[in-house]
Amino acid sequence: MTNQKITIVTDSSAYIPEAAQEGLNISVIPLWLIWDDEHFRDGVDIDPQTFYDRLKKSSTLPTSSQPSAKEFEIFFHQVAKECDAIAGVLVSSKISGTVACAQTAL
Repeated sequence: MTNQKITIVTDSSAYIPEAAQEGLNISVIPLWLIWDDEHFRDGVDIDPQTFYDRLKKSSTLPTSSQPSAKEFEIFFHQVAKECDAIAGVLVSSKISGTVACAQTAL
């Protein structure tokens, strides 16, 4: 048996708290949150508290979008520098295009 370093890749829809990620090799690619004319990377440009504060005051609801294939390509290359293998656990392809974009990036 080898001592390979494996990183789990997931998207921000998994909502794994930072405390739960401690000591684990988990890398999270953010989904896009579109609110009116603004675009936010989930968990990067907007945090949960800010999201819920805005939701209470907003007359519109946000939508989301998957990262592009190019964003996945860049993300995978960055993650690969730190590990020997990557295992992807992403939102279901039945409800999102995230898996398709990730596969295109490979």
